Amino acid sequence: MRLALVIDEMAIRRRIEWDGNKFYGHIDIIDTGLNGDHLAEAKEVLFFLITAINNGVTGALRSELVKQCIERVHDVGIKIVALTFNGCAANNISMIKHLGCSLQDKNITFKHPSTKDSICVILDPCHMIKLIRNTLQTSQKFIDNHGKMLKWQY
Repeated sequence: MRLALVIDEMAIRRRIEWDGNKFYGHIDIIDTGLNGDHLAEAKEVLFFLITAINNGVTGALRSELVKQCIERVHDVGIKIVALTFNGCAANNISMIKHLGCSLQDKNITFKHPSTKDSICVILDPCHMIKLIRNTLQTSQKFIDNHGKMLKWQY
């Protein structure tokens, strides 16, 4: 399997928050020494994305990669409480089955690999709304329960 690593910066809202134990919102680059409440507010986030460039990634492999990612971020003190993804992709549905979830049975949580806490799976709402819009656009005409024609136009 061959993967591509994509990185990008994104602007974020500047905000310092106190959770009762620690301040959040300052520049914080884990394991580099570049962190602490004395640093400026963070205004950007740098994210890393891995994407398959050949043969895709099976649901089984995705589930293993997700578990490893959850464990790694847990090791640096980050608590993952939800996994959001495109719910239409067959490999993603297979992935959540391998994690122990079933949308048909309304079992939408799986166990954290280290702590055994529940992690909720969430179909990406924005993506799902776009899929509904595209389906309506493809069909274009509908009959309501009063027999009246409805047209989908935008």
